[in-house]
Amino acid sequence: MNKFYTLLGITAITCLSCFQKKLVDNKMDTSFHQVNARKNATDPNWKTYTAKTIDRLSNFNYSHDPETNKYGGWKVGNSKGTGFFRVEKQDSRWWIIDPEGKPFIHKGVAVYRPGSSENQYQALKSKYGSDQNWVEKESDFLKAHGFNGTGAWSNVDLIRESEEPLVYTIIVNPMGAYKHQHIKSLEENTNKLVGKGIVLI
Repeated sequence: MNKFYTLLGITAITCLSCFQKKLVDNKMDTSFHQVNARKNATDPNWKTYTAKTIDRLSNFNYSHDPETNKYGGWKVGNSKGTGFFRVEKQDSRWWIIDPEGKPFIHKGVAVYRPGSSENQYQALKSKYGSDQNWVEKESDFLKAHGFNGTGAWSNVDLIRESEEPLVYTIIVNPMGAYKHQHIKSLEENTNKLVGKGIVLI
């Protein structure tokens, strides 16, 4: 009987330890952000995932950025303002310099554009009323959360219409256009030669 109680006591202590560990593990998980996501737009199953961000790390000490100007550049330094974005090397480090001559770290969101489906269009109309109102409200939202620009595949034309537009990037791909035209020309010439009975090896 004593052996039975001893075994029961060990089992209880072991289970309690497992339970405490589970609580600790759960506590660690809840110290991070919990997000719901699904595989794609048609998947009906949503799952909860832990998103670990740097601001939730125990040893991370956050420091605020310096005051920023209308472009989102830091109001520090004495570089020359040229009215354009450019790069400049300062103390062995390259910086993006904004049009006012201030160092700029681009924190942008890619694909910043209204959705193109009918459902997305109706949702935008319902919430914002117009594309113009959408870009104003959403630009203010991004700025309020520390972003100062947009990335590739964004609606640049719509961004430019904003009263205080976010910094934007455009895709420049000259070789892509050259390649397309070059291949098209090569195919056309090849078809002409083959049509004349000439075999290309």
